[in-house]
This record gives sequence, structure tokens and C-alpha cells, in this order.
Amino acid sequence: MKLADRIIARAFSQVGYKEGPNNENKYGAWAGMNNEPWCAMFVSWVFSCERALGAIATGSHGYAYCPTLLSWAKQRHLLKSIRNITPGDILLFCWDDSGVPEHTGIATSIYDPRSHMILTVEGNTGGNVIGSQSNGDGCYKRARPASCVVAVVSLDLAVAYWNRNNPSKEII
Repeated sequence: MKLADRIIARAFSQVGYKEGPNNENKYGAWAGMNNEPWCAMFVSWVFSCERALGAIATGSHGYAYCPTLLSWAKQRHLLKSIRNITPGDILLFCWDDSGVPEHTGIATSIYDPRSHMILTVEGNTGGNVIGSQSNGDGCYKRARPASCVVAVVSLDLAVAYWNRNNPSKEII
């Protein structure tokens, strides 16, 4: 099974997970940052489970803050156009038009040019359009408008970057 397929399968396996009181969740506990907003820790956990954490390793447990991933990915030329999204890519979202990413998730589809939507799996979001999209209560499948995506971190570019710089620890 290809890496993108494994990442998506792992993300789908978490759909329905709900946090406890005060943002208590297994992804934050794994990252050593429980009781914090955990969308990025969810993505990092999924990549770690599939032995691909190096592809997004801004720290020892991946990333926990969306602007950090954006900066890290820009410096390494790992971003691509929204129109070129492929399943397994990491999406960074902004809800207030500031351009600063507030939330993240994993693309599970390509960009649909007719509807301008992308299907995702996300952690720490709400199950519908009411309530917080950046600090919700669980893992959900979502359909997001492309207009909310501020950056796309390419899975393929991130893995190629890692493998080029770490030939003895290749991600397959």
C-alpha cells in the first residue's frame, strides 16, 4: 500500500474520536502537550503511525502549531497549488482572511474545480459548520471550500526532501 493510502486509512480510522474535558486527547498526550488545541498533533500522530513523521518533523513530535509548519515548509519549498492537491497532502486553513493558518487537516481527495471543495479528515474540529472549526471536539470527515486553504504541504515533496537529506532513514 502506498504511503498516501496508509496515511488516509489511518486518518479515517480516527473519525469519531472525541476529546475529553479541557481538550484532553490521546494526540496531545502522545506529543506531550495534552489539553491544548490538537489539530496539528493529530496530523503529526497519523504521520508518525505510518513512519513518515520525518516528512513533517518541525520538532520531535512533528508540529503542534500551524504557522510553524507553514514557515518550515516554505523554507524547504514543500508547498504546492491548491489546484494540485492530492490525497495525503496536509492542508492549512484560515477562517478570518488574515492569511495566518489556524487549523490543519489531511486531504482525502483532489481539488474539485466544479464545487471548489476538498475532502479532508481533521482532528480538533467540529462535526458541522456551527461551532469552532479550529478547536472543536473530535475527529471528523469534512468538506472544505478551497477559499479557506492558505497552504498545501505536498506529501510527495516532503517525503522526497526527507529521503534526499536522510538516505539511511528513507520513508517509503
